[in-house]
Amino acid sequence: MSRFLYILVSLIYFYHVNAQGPIGSWTDHLPYHSVNIVSEGQNEIYGSTDYAITIYNCRFNELKKLSKVNGLSDCGISTIAYSIDQEALVIVYMSGNIDIYRNGSVINIPDISNTFLPGELIINKIRTYDEFAYLSTSQGIIVINIEKKEIKDLWKPSIDGIHNEVFDFCISNDTVFAATGKGLFIASGDSQGLAYYGNWDIIPGSSGSTFNCLASIEDKLFFNKKNAVPDNDSVFCYSYGKTTYLPGLPGTTNHTFEAEQDNIIVSCSSSIFFIDADGHLLNTISNYGNQPPDPGNVLLKGNDIYIADRNQGLVRLINGNNFINYIPEGPDSNNCYSLAASDGKVWVAGGGITDEYDNKELPFMLFSFSDRQWWSTNSSDYRDAMRVEPVPGDPGHVFVSSWGYGVFEYNNRDLTNHWAENSLGSIIPGQPLVRIYGLAIDNDKNLWITQSGMQNNIKVLTNDNTWISLPYNINAPVIGDMIISRSNHKWILLPGGHGLFVLDDNSTPGYFDDDRYINLEVRDQEGKSLSNIFSIAEDLDGNIWIGTDQGPAVFYYPGEVFDQDIYA
Repeated sequence: MSRFLYILVSLIYFYHVNAQGPIGSWTDHLPYHSVNIVSEGQNEIYGSTDYAITIYNCRFNELKKLSKVNGLSDCGISTIAYSIDQEALVIVYMSGNIDIYRNGSVINIPDISNTFLPGELIINKIRTYDEFAYLSTSQGIIVINIEKKEIKDLWKPSIDGIHNEVFDFCISNDTVFAATGKGLFIASGDSQGLAYYGNWDIIPGSSGSTFNCLASIEDKLFFNKKNAVPDNDSVFCYSYGKTTYLPGLPGTTNHTFEAEQDNIIVSCSSSIFFIDADGHLLNTISNYGNQPPDPGNVLLKGNDIYIADRNQGLVRLINGNNFINYIPEGPDSNNCYSLAASDGKVWVAGGGITDEYDNKELPFMLFSFSDRQWWSTNSSDYRDAMRVEPVPGDPGHVFVSSWGYGVFEYNNRDLTNHWAENSLGSIIPGQPLVRIYGLAIDNDKNLWITQSGMQNNIKVLTNDNTWISLPYNINAPVIGDMIISRSNHKWILLPGGHGLFVLDDNSTPGYFDDDRYINLEVRDQEGKSLSNIFSIAEDLDGNIWIGTDQGPAVFYYPGEVFDQDIYA
């Protein structure tokens, strides 16, 4: 699971997006701009992201959000669907966990996640009919009785019982259809024992092909045949035993079909198509908002169109002209490698490295949160932001390290300086291997950095913008995070079991003769090694805390590190 960005502020079961909660309670700070599925409830429109639900109340024009912080049982939402019969929203997670949301409360059905199923479980779509929800999955069709809150059955449309992934499901006039990876299957809705593959028939001509979308209007079934070539899917209509190809539709990669107001709505990779019952193309929407469309699915409510868009959130098209984006406040991404707070602002570096200290190759991302609003910037020209160091007393002024691209300076959200190979050197000249991890600012507002793979691993940017390279070659493959203690000592992590490097420069970063330093192998009072260290912090009493693979440890007299042996 990715790192989820949970930071404090308010715990209200449902609250208006702009409300401020009581001190000591919690809220979520999650990205809400990427909505995968939209579903209509009683006076509410639901949009699911990977992590939470956006809820738009049509009657009161109110935007809310629902996450694990205020009711959901899990993270990692796969899909949602609203049951009109049960007046409930069915939420299915990637883990197989299921929530039923009704009247402001959540009831969990853990049966699937607690049941052993051979092979991987992938939830592709969910459809609701009467009191049932039908999950199209890699294991078949899982039937859920919403009213009884239980798993009713597992249907297996296939040929000769061979494993067959189901991508979509549809019921039309007591006939059930399944779009699968090995053909389009049909069965009588009155049949008992659809868990047995022999009670399913395959529609002639569909065997061996992959079908991923289904929808039915006026006794006609519309379905999508996937093509291995991008933007080349084919749409067909099946009626009274006859299959017809619809040649009038442009070749696209189609994601979902929805039956809405006697239309079939096709959401594809970059646009939305409206098809009538005769298969004619009625309308195309290929532009809305400020970014290229990436619709997940679409629904109609009166004269309005609601779109789940993976770039622009929950989108509403009013009377065919005006677009409104419903996006609760949040960062642009859930990538959170490190946090820093200063002068009423929280800063987030959205990057990081692998466990082997290689690049993740994530776009360079920097976020800040203040006055209940998020600001974000990202760049595909750089990669893997590591740490943010705010300048004390100067709100909006921060330095950011990166694993490969050096050090960045921001003032009031503007990039004002970037130091890379020319100033700091690179492991391989001409390559983006300026690997900076730790950042810290001393009492004189000099910026200290740690750099891996170079002879001189510690560098200082003085307050007059001059770089100083200290003549210390730390014997460790990776030079990690750092802090500067109240005694102005520099404590540097050496990952991979190499302990700590501690430096006292006597507050003269350009003069080295009065420096003291030590490679510290960390041990406890019993002599046990604690050198595999992941984090470090100083408390209000001046004690130095470290997080190790053996648990937390503390140095109560860190100022004596150069004078005698100290133990954690």
